[in-house]
Amino acid sequence: MLWDRSETIALSGLHCAYCQGLGLCKGRGNATVPCECVLRAIFKACWNRFRSCVAKDKGASIVRLERIGCGHSTHMAFGRKTEEYIADFHLTCKRTLTESEWRMFSFAYLLGADWSLCHKRLNMPRTNFMHACYRIEAKLGRAFRETAPFALFPLDEYFSPTVRGAGVAPCTPPDTRPQRAHLVA
Repeated sequence: MLWDRSETIALSGLHCAYCQGLGLCKGRGNATVPCECVLRAIFKACWNRFRSCVAKDKGASIVRLERIGCGHSTHMAFGRKTEEYIADFHLTCKRTLTESEWRMFSFAYLLGADWSLCHKRLNMPRTNFMHACYRIEAKLGRAFRETAPFALFPLDEYFSPTVRGAGVAPCTPPDTRPQRAHLVA
């Protein structure tokens, strides 16, 4: 996936020492790669949406009718975006992280334990635990953005019923001039 400055600059940390607030850094072979601050911002946005989806009342879930596909092969399907997002978030995390990272993620994020309890439970020094959390956030942020064909980030594309690949035809405004009566002689 190609990252460009237009999508990373808004997510970058203003005082980031690596990207100076631009969101892109030089990687291997002079390729531009997103800065860790951008990947962590993507994770935090997805994490906050996950928490709000989990906190919602499950009885008040909205079922939506959506068009799936583009071009000639479109069809309609029902979906519950809140529950789908919760499942996609959880499964993406489970697939992306290693066993030890998953254990740390589930303690610190899913179970909501305090960092002081987590690093003691995992027998890690506090600084190592915090750096591991930063690496996990960056790893998951990249996975949330680069998952194909439907990424979890940007959130508005995930939750909006947009049809990809469908063009919008321009509309012509209606003629609002008063009609003149034609007299026949």
